Amino acid sequence: QEGFRVETTPKNTVELILSNGSTLIVSPDTLLEVKTFRQVVSDRIVDGEYQKLDKEPSPSITEIEVIRGKVVGEVRKLNPQSSYTIKTPVGVARIRGTIYTVEFSDNGKGTGTLSVGCVRGSVEATVFAANSGPIAVRPGDQLSVQAPVPKPVEAVKPPDATGTKPADTGTKPPDATGTPAPEPTPAPVITLAPMNSEQLGSVATTLATVSSLDQGVAATVKNMADNAP
Repeated sequence: QEGFRVETTPKNTVELILSNGSTLIVSPDTLLEVKTFRQVVSDRIVDGEYQKLDKEPSPSITEIEVIRGKVVGEVRKLNPQSSYTIKTPVGVARIRGTIYTVEFSDNGKGTGTLSVGCVRGSVEATVFAANSGPIAVRPGDQLSVQAPVPKPVEAVKPPDATGTKPADTGTKPPDATGTPAPEPTPAPVITLAPMNSEQLGSVATTLATVSSLDQGVAATVKNMADNAP
């Protein structure tokens, strides 16, 4: 349901199967939240038979937030009115199908690393700090990003009982105008390159060993890995 969180340990994997026919494999040591999942009622939506659909039976809105870790997804042909997004702290991937990967890790120094791979189908990625439009990730390519992680907005502390405001120990000395100097924000580093045989092979292994999808899906990706550099 919306608002549910899924967290895996370093030794286990979870498979989520959605009523729009899509499958999401949650890799080990991953934390995600189902931010939004809504779908128009349809008589083609039958419990236990979601993966038998060849295309989405009705429009839906799907938003998954990967807080840390990696997901491997398979999406059936979406309705033109549908949206399917995987969000991370530094960017968002919009999925049109059919096989993709999204991975995020916090570097612990105010930046994070995001990888968005498009194995088959169509994916667009937007990096929040890039101040640019979405980047098309074509089949067989992977987008790699190092970008600043937005800081949470801190609430202003009220004065204490004496009416004295709390001391601000983290503010930098003011500049010549009396305004505190802002922290410099590093520019995001973005690269787009073909997925290599190791990366594709990892996806194929995941699909073959921990997914309930038809084994033909894994075989197709394995064939891509065998022919990749």
